[in-house]
Amino acid sequence: DHRDLHSFPTRRSSDLNMRMVHALVYLSQFDLHVRHYLGRLNVVLDALSRLKAIEQTDVSSDNELEHILLTTETIMDPEFKDRLTVGLWEDPKFSCTLTLLGVTKDGGIPQNLERDGVAFKIQDGLLYHTVNNQLRLCIPSGVVQEVLSIAHDPFHFGIERLYHELNEFCIPRLKKRLDDYIIHCLTCQHNRTLRDRPYGELQPIRTVSIPYHTIAMDFILALPVIPAVSPWKIKGFDFFDCIMTQSCKASRKSLLLPGHSTYSAKEWAQVCMIMWLLTDWGIPRGIISDRDRKFLSDFWKGTFWMLGTKLLLSTAWHPQTDGALERKNQTVEIALRYQASMHPDDPWSNSIIPLQSALNNAWTAPIQTSPNEYV
Repeated sequence: DHRDLHSFPTRRSSDLNMRMVHALVYLSQFDLHVRHYLGRLNVVLDALSRLKAIEQTDVSSDNELEHILLTTETIMDPEFKDRLTVGLWEDPKFSCTLTLLGVTKDGGIPQNLERDGVAFKIQDGLLYHTVNNQLRLCIPSGVVQEVLSIAHDPFHFGIERLYHELNEFCIPRLKKRLDDYIIHCLTCQHNRTLRDRPYGELQPIRTVSIPYHTIAMDFILALPVIPAVSPWKIKGFDFFDCIMTQSCKASRKSLLLPGHSTYSAKEWAQVCMIMWLLTDWGIPRGIISDRDRKFLSDFWKGTFWMLGTKLLLSTAWHPQTDGALERKNQTVEIALRYQASMHPDDPWSNSIIPLQSALNNAWTAPIQTSPNEYV
């Protein structure tokens, strides 16, 4: 099988790859003579590798004492056994099992008891669950915490290792109990090795605590199409199908502006200017928004540059930028959904002003008061 090795020491280095060249350099320091023998003729050496395995004989009486010495026996602590017995009656699951076996609390648990058709048996005064002819000791709820402490606390192994070790016992909801125990283990939390990437600290946009100085804006799209109404209606558009939500960074005051998804940056700027004047918000000094193409257009940038407003564009998956507005969008969507389910014949634009008023009069956690009272 290895006939090529016969000419290997005399081959030219140009015919070999670098790995074989290094091997040839190493072998050149030895006085080697490679000879090839056919496999069918090499019967003596092959016989050594083809010896039959020695069959294992039965244990004789001579080494019976050795097997006895290697056998160990575990003796349960009598106090722990008493806690198991008392806990069986306090456990709702196992107390029903004892009743099913015909055991009464007054009569006590017998030493041995077994009944056909029941997957449980009593042996040596303890309850066992029989699975595939294997006995699993039943651990009542009152003793589970102690068993978990005995198994986990010496070396603080993980869930998978402990689960396979304790699977020999009958413990209801073992996986969940182990999970809860390890999560609340103070030693594990202090000394565990962190496998996750380091968590970043929240870095919200810092603004001055002046109402309407910095606002955030976003869209709620794909709403039912309804006729456009004043005061939000603009020339050339007769329907609404979306809402621009705006929120003041300082006072958390809300402003809801219905519009159409085909509005360009010019139309949205027109709506914003009208509503800011009607509501006395004024021109903000900063606008936080996502990177929608309307907010990136030259008209939008040029208009607010002339007004002295700084555009603060957010980055995707960074909730510290405008996460509060995203959460407010969810609140508006849920409120409109309830209104549409209770009043299906009314257009959702009828709920805009009452909803906006309710949001601005509601207590808000960041400012510990309502937006209207803050302003």
